[in-house]
Amino acid sequence: MSKKKVLIVGGTGYLGQHLLQGYADITGRPYDLAFTHRSSPPPQVLLDAISGSLAFPVDLKSGSGFEAISKTFGQPDVVVNCAAISVPRACEHDADAALAINVPSSLVKWLQRFNEKSTLLIHLSTDQVYEGEKSFYKEDDVAVPVNVYGKTKVEAEKFIIEQCSNFAILRSSIIYGPQTISPVPKSLPIQRASKCNWYLMLVGLIGYHVFKWLRLSHNLGDMTPHYSNQCLHRRLIVESGPQLTYPWI
Repeated sequence: MSKKKVLIVGGTGYLGQHLLQGYADITGRPYDLAFTHRSSPPPQVLLDAISGSLAFPVDLKSGSGFEAISKTFGQPDVVVNCAAISVPRACEHDADAALAINVPSSLVKWLQRFNEKSTLLIHLSTDQVYEGEKSFYKEDDVAVPVNVYGKTKVEAEKFIIEQCSNFAILRSSIIYGPQTISPVPKSLPIQRASKCNWYLMLVGLIGYHVFKWLRLSHNLGDMTPHYSNQCLHRRLIVESGPQLTYPWI
């Protein structure tokens, strides 16, 4: 039986690199793995860490590069879209570019060209589609974005729902973890902790987001830990946002 094909769009970003490493580290490599990148060529240290994976330069605005994936890799069974302009300040500075990248029109149109409409599209969205006036948002709460980043993500969700038949949309909050194989700039003021025990942190997010109290604990239940700098990293709880917990990637 042939292996399932997994394509990571935005594979050189923070989340994309962690996903690539996670897939590559699975025993037996049950997936054929490929990823897209904006830079050309992608970092050699990343290619060395995920040897056997295919890298494709793609311009998400124009869609240039997707046909090379069709010819070399074929139709993917799963596409995970991690690509985005995700820094709110950058989106405010250039709203047109944010809309062009964050709404995956070229990706979806490429997938629609395959005869089989079986590819599962997993799209990363954000909790910034909400206005932030309450806690414990649910999926069916009305999206009221208050910045350009959130607005582009709402448009992306609408586009995918209208155009795709097989998809999942994940609204994430702060994605927190260790540094990537090929270091990327950190847009958030917090990504790693250097000590253990209890932490109380005040994080100010750029844009219209209010300050959020974050509590990081090493004693939040049984789960697989990640060790970094001899520190046991566990989970992050966002106490003034949706009731979500994030295991380390």
